[in-house]
Amino acid sequence: MTTNQWIPIILIILNIPIFLLIGRAMFGSWSFFLSCFKWHFIPDWLSFFTGKISDDWRGENKTGMYFLACLSIVLIELIIVTNFI
Repeated sequence: MTTNQWIPIILIILNIPIFLLIGRAMFGSWSFFLSCFKWHFIPDWLSFFTGKISDDWRGENKTGMYFLACLSIVLIELIIVTNFI
């Protein structure tokens, strides 16, 4: 692997504390994160018929925003590192 291929991996490893801080701010605890994350694996029709569609929607949106925030941080840092350093 060339040096440029290692940069995203290094950025992800260096950002783990930031990811944990964002997760703490969004979810508050690991148990709430895991309960939100489980809604990604439950089909929407099943949540609808069991009456938990609002929990499903909220859980999927919260974890989706968390992953989007983490991905955005890494991509912005990658653009900065590759273009300006």
